[in-house]
Formats: sequence, C-alpha cells, structure tokens
Amino acid sequence: MVGLFLYAFCLPLTKYLALYDNAFLYRKTGFIFSEYQRELGISDNFIKICKDRSGASKRYLVTGINEPAYSGEWRLVYPKNIKRMKNGGLEDAAI
Repeated sequence: MVGLFLYAFCLPLTKYLALYDNAFLYRKTGFIFSEYQRELGISDNFIKICKDRSGASKRYLVTGINEPAYSGEWRLVYPKNIKRMKNGGLEDAAI
C-alpha cells in the first residue's frame, strides 16, 4: 500500500513541484510530508529534493498562527499543534 502511495502520489508531485519551481512550495510540501514521513512511507529522497529546493529565507506556513512553533530544519514557523488540526482548526475531541 505504501509503495502504491509513493508511486501514485509522490512521483507525479515532484513533476508538479518542478513545473511551479517555487522554493516556498517545496518548503511547505517538504515540511508537511516530513511530519508524516513514517506514516505515509515518504522516501528520504523526496524530502531531500524538497529541502534542497526550499530556499534560504525564514517563512510562515500559514498566517494568523496563535501558538507558533519553529522548524530550524525547514526555516518555517508553523502552528504548534499542527498534527491535531483539521480544516484549519483544532480537532474537536467531542466529535
């Protein structure tokens, strides 16, 4: 299943990233996929491609972050509870 995901999603994704050739898009994509790398079976090579093309400036993943965290690896400010977010907000434990 993981191999299928890698083939069906990551390989075409690298082509689209190359077409856009946008350092911030590489950074955001690489950061998100690195956060879920083990769960999704994302290759180290894909993460390295994103990191190598992510530029050098510090950026914000999204605007309006209430509880920021910083990834020095990706030079990216992101919401502290990013893994608990769904549709732009924190998951409601009562749902």
